[in-house]
Amino acid sequence: MTEEIGGEPIAKYFKSGSFILKGLLSYLAYVTIFPPSLAARIHKWRGVKFDDHKTVYIAPNVLIDSTFPENVLIRNHVYITRGAKIIAHTTFTRPTQAITGVEYILGNVTLDEGCYIGVNAVVLPSVTVGKCAIVGAGAVVTKDVPPYAIVGGSPARQIGDVRHLKEKTNTSNAGSK
Repeated sequence: MTEEIGGEPIAKYFKSGSFILKGLLSYLAYVTIFPPSLAARIHKWRGVKFDDHKTVYIAPNVLIDSTFPENVLIRNHVYITRGAKIIAHTTFTRPTQAITGVEYILGNVTLDEGCYIGVNAVVLPSVTVGKCAIVGAGAVVTKDVPPYAIVGGSPARQIGDVRHLKEKTNTSNAGSK
């Protein structure tokens, strides 16, 4: 039995013009520095789903799944910082494929409204990062992150709640002038 992507055998898919175009656009988005909205626009062209890409900030050096960008959904007002990686699939080595009978695992990734993905954080397949959640720098997210949670570590675990941040800051008027 041959596995297929979009009706094509996998080996043929990786040689197709569509795959090559996604790869080139992925690289272009990865190195884009200015204007800030350009990286999100390029990712939209690649197939990443957005509510409104104009409200999303994607820093340079962010990798959003290069093979299956269409499995990533980014809601409004999401902020993805430098070096973050959003992965929607895991591909296995040939020896692992021989043992499992599976070439890859594919899952949807959702970044809900207002979430923040820290520097060098990694979000793995089949994960939803909840509304206004914060993923700390270097965290490896393997499970869903609840709305308003602050997570960190590898694997990521909840270390706080965004709704309690104001209590912990020295300024009572953070964000206002």
